[in-house]
Amino acid sequence: MTRANEKWGQEILINRYLALYIRQFIKHALEEAIKQELTKFLGYEQYQRGNGKRDNNRNGYYERDLLTRFGLIEDIQVARDRNGEFESKVLPRYRRREEKIENLKDGQGRWTASLMRTAA
Repeated sequence: MTRANEKWGQEILINRYLALYIRQFIKHALEEAIKQELTKFLGYEQYQRGNGKRDNNRNGYYERDLLTRFGLIEDIQVARDRNGEFESKVLPRYRRREEKIENLKDGQGRWTASLMRTAA
């Protein structure tokens, strides 16, 4: 293997690890932001006891995947409430792709080749 090939191979590995790190960071940031949104919506911190009766409570999580320019972020935990009234502004209902990716369709509704390479 030549030096150029070794350097090129190292750059590919660095880019893959960097993209993986960025996806993990985005996933963590989204999950924390959604938890904070739910806390504000409900009006109390997680595990906090209330003085009176509550009309609504936390009800675990559901998982969502999000396609970004850094690749697919899998299994994002989206917090939910028991009454189903909470809707995140950070990750709205039915959002499966980052807005910038949404604009990468060609005129006939097909995904561009560059997007398909990124998501793979």
